Amino acid sequence: MQADRARLKDDYTDPSATMRRFLVDTIAKDFYSAARCLDLSSIPSEERSDKGPQLARQLAFVVQRRGWLFLQEVPNQPVGPPFTWSADRSGRIALERIRLDDGKEAWLFNKKTVRNIAAMYEEIKGRPADPRYVRLGVALPPAGP
Repeated sequence: MQADRARLKDDYTDPSATMRRFLVDTIAKDFYSAARCLDLSSIPSEERSDKGPQLARQLAFVVQRRGWLFLQEVPNQPVGPPFTWSADRSGRIALERIRLDDGKEAWLFNKKTVRNIAAMYEEIKGRPADPRYVRLGVALPPAGP
């Protein structure tokens, strides 16, 4: 397992590590860093620095409204099938192992999740955040106009 982890980018070695990194970055409101957890390969390079943080913020907003994330329930194995944390009619929040441009691999929120972030956000923007995020003072408000 250690040899397999060595082929993966640090902090993105399994679904649990990526979800943890995403949560830590979004709680700190560092959406630029959180965007590194998303597979943005379907977005043109010149647009990634603008769209990535916006998409990361919207995904964090959706996660907070779909429920509390128990990291104990997220797989921590570097080898495995794609992992779906949550799914509904507007979209699925899923991670999968992706080959990066530098030759390394990483567990990231997959292209389909990234493509559906706007739809998931629109579907859920009127709902309150899970009370645990509110109690911790980290619940995100809806994005401005």
